[in-house]
Amino acid sequence: MTENYDKSFFILINLLEGYESDLPFDVGGPTILGVSSRFYPKEYAELKSLPKDEALKRVKDFYYKEFWNKYMCDNLPDKIDTLYFVTAVNTPRGEKIIAFNIGSFENECLELIDYYINQTKSEYKIGLVNRVLKVWKYLGGGHV
Repeated sequence: MTENYDKSFFILINLLEGYESDLPFDVGGPTILGVSSRFYPKEYAELKSLPKDEALKRVKDFYYKEFWNKYMCDNLPDKIDTLYFVTAVNTPRGEKIIAFNIGSFENECLELIDYYINQTKSEYKIGLVNRVLKVWKYLGGGHV
């Protein structure tokens, strides 16, 4: 696993996800460490049965295989790899978003914010925009 994956995983788990979540409007249903019970029922059940420290180790491998590698984040520029990784994990439309042209980190953040404001359901807008802003701030994207 690359250094950038470790940093990206840290951001995902520590800034964007909680341990357990069950938001009534979340189409993915209950989650553990961001893993959806609806889209990944087997993995969700496994994580739910493990102690937290073991669940963290397992989920790190899961995200590496299912998202970091799938979206070839190792081939993306620094910072953009993290942005695309957390975007793919946190939105059911990750594949569409990943198809954006690769520009500067700042421009990619602005494109995502624009997309979320104009293309997503109202109950998701603020949360998705806040996720982009947290990544921007953590990675030193400058002033918003």
